[in-house]
Amino acid sequence: AEKCHGPKFDSHVTLFGGLRCESKEELDRMCHMLKCHLEDRYAEGIPCRFVRSSTTNEANIVSCYHTNAITGEQRVQWNQACVSIMEPHDNPEYMKLRRSVLDVLLSDTTHMSSSATQLTPDDFPPPVRKPHYSYFYGTKAPSNDTLSEISGVPDFSSTQIAIWYTDPPTVDGVVQWYEVMKINLCSTTDAMDN
Repeated sequence: AEKCHGPKFDSHVTLFGGLRCESKEELDRMCHMLKCHLEDRYAEGIPCRFVRSSTTNEANIVSCYHTNAITGEQRVQWNQACVSIMEPHDNPEYMKLRRSVLDVLLSDTTHMSSSATQLTPDDFPPPVRKPHYSYFYGTKAPSNDTLSEISGVPDFSSTQIAIWYTDPPTVDGVVQWYEVMKINLCSTTDAMDN
């Protein structure tokens, strides 16, 4: 992030982004519902498997671009500036977790904002339109030299999810984001056994 002049944050795989809560009470209710339905329900955690480079067998690292339909100009998508892609069909447990989270969010639409009703388990934001591991955010893609210095993330099992407050949703706003809560997907004993 520092080499590419981007904001620092914990590398992560996003389940859902852009979900709006209209009040602190709504956020607290959503966190409580998710914790009740997800905590300690995944004894093995959630395996995250990444597309591999054919030459190094490390996770392939890419930058994602939008192309202007009129001018053909490409610009990097700030929140997909450097990612490793997860193929949905290679990550059924991750997709099941997405569906579970969505089921919880949609189970109480009278208290949830309308943004939850617009989510689908198989729809990911452009341009990559697939789940992915984010290394950093920025308005410029990393140079080939910088990319060569980054080791691709190994496959791993996620043992927790974190809920983040991500407003404003801009590259400059990232420094204002903060973690609201973490939910353990497997008990501490199960995680220590793996």
